[in-house]
Amino acid sequence: MKRFFITLILFFIVNPPLSADSAYVVFTPRGNVESIKNDLIRMKNEKVNITLFESHIEVKVDYTFENTGSRQKVLMGFPNSKDINQAGSDFVYGINDFRAFEGNKKLKVFRTDKEGEKGKHPAALYECFEVKFNEGEIKQITNIYSQQHNRDNSDNICNGYTLTTGASWKDNIEKINIQIKSMLPSGRMKKISGYFIEDCEKCEIVKIDYDFRIIPEKYSIDKNIIKMEFNDIEPDFDIKIVIPPEVLKSVYASSELESGTGKYSVKNLVDDDPATAWVEGKKGYGINEFLRLSTNPFFANNAGAYKISKIGIINGYAKDSSTFKKNSRVKKIRIDYQNYMCCGNCCKDTPAETRSRASLAEKGSAVFILEDTMKMQYLKFEEPVYSSELTITIVDVYKGTKWDDTCISGIVLFTDD
Repeated sequence: MKRFFITLILFFIVNPPLSADSAYVVFTPRGNVESIKNDLIRMKNEKVNITLFESHIEVKVDYTFENTGSRQKVLMGFPNSKDINQAGSDFVYGINDFRAFEGNKKLKVFRTDKEGEKGKHPAALYECFEVKFNEGEIKQITNIYSQQHNRDNSDNICNGYTLTTGASWKDNIEKINIQIKSMLPSGRMKKISGYFIEDCEKCEIVKIDYDFRIIPEKYSIDKNIIKMEFNDIEPDFDIKIVIPPEVLKSVYASSELESGTGKYSVKNLVDDDPATAWVEGKKGYGINEFLRLSTNPFFANNAGAYKISKIGIINGYAKDSSTFKKNSRVKKIRIDYQNYMCCGNCCKDTPAETRSRASLAEKGSAVFILEDTMKMQYLKFEEPVYSSELTITIVDVYKGTKWDDTCISGIVLFTDD
């Protein structure tokens, strides 16, 4: 158990967020830029508004800057990074759609490499823009951008905001207000547990808890709004957002009804919209067509499982009652489940009589009869099952009045948490 705990702590040390306060930067002889201390421009306050989505964050930062010196032109740089995408054809940037404003005026933004980092992989750079200050002038500067989530080695979904670069300006910051608005489903902000094999000889199961966290834990929360406030501070800490991993990682369908636009795609099962549906593409009523659901968590590269207690299904094409009746619906399904906690080199030489329930329950199945209704219905296992993968197979259908295509509009997995 100790090695799991150590890995989790390491995440907070080696995986900082990419986005940060705008810093004071200067050009170097090499044409790069370098962040240095500015003793004349003061960041009086800042408001950081983060909107949290399933795949990314959208950020708006409003700064109040004060020039305590003579008239000057200041180069500001917002930290970014770039890397080659998996196809090797284009760059992937740490933050996207970066924009800078002086009041309501949009500023020209250009990218330049960070001093001393050129040639490294990934490359560090700044999103740069110039601001002109008169003597004693106070200005409102706004930065807007988006940033995709990352994952740590324990399968958590991570993002955040770096405050420490704000220390490049004169004196302390009078006030920092941070608001994080979560657009996640409420269930994504709750704890879930993954299960892993720690000892391959004894097949001992270790439970790892994933919890929604904001760091530092100095905040108030009202429904989906999280607020922080710091006063008279030169920040030496950053904001980190940790989201539990998805229980349902991906869905594969044995067939899809062709539409040319993906209208009947398997992706419709997880879009939280009952007006869209997966429609099987086999001739006839789709008997024996199947969906394969990946629920495989990982921790420090170890495969694991969730304990699935029930499955929620919106049957048929639930756009409206007419569409529902015209298309076929699922009447009887078989759910096959298996876990990967004891696979590969793990437990293969362990005598069966000494194995735990996890290794004995690598595979199993259950049959359910669905009601002919558009409402969400819940298929509950007799006992929660350790699952890394679920396969849902159509066994029988309620026939449509017009089409034989069989449809499902939504699937949700529930753990024993």
